[in-house]
Amino acid sequence: MLSKTSATIILVSFCAICQSQVNDSTKGSLRIIPENGITSLQQQYLEQNKEDGTLMGFRVQVYNGNKTETFKKRSEFVSAFPDVPVYSVYEAPEYKIQAGDFRTRLEAEKFLSELHKKMGTGLILKTRINPPMLKREQRSAK
Repeated sequence: MLSKTSATIILVSFCAICQSQVNDSTKGSLRIIPENGITSLQQQYLEQNKEDGTLMGFRVQVYNGNKTETFKKRSEFVSAFPDVPVYSVYEAPEYKIQAGDFRTRLEAEKFLSELHKKMGTGLILKTRINPPMLKREQRSAK
């Protein structure tokens, strides 16, 4: 008899403790206090991206040289990769051809391996890029 009574008292006590813990967990509040620099960095990031519509990413530099050769290489590149955006950049005294708007280095490296097969040269640059356009299949999936 004593054993059943003890078991009942322990069981009732356990249930009461569990119930009180459930009720207490819903009454709390959470207060987030960010560091001073975090908020200003977030604002700078938003303002910078709002200004010019670009973001940090990667491009592949296809060629670097004189003006005449640059136009030849650009034409050759456009024939080989018609769907990849190509940019001509002049930084005295040289002209450069840069291609692609890659958000990650991995995407740029994948393209660089294709470029090496067809044109034999190229290097990856970290620079500001135009946001890549979403393909029709990606837009409809959302």
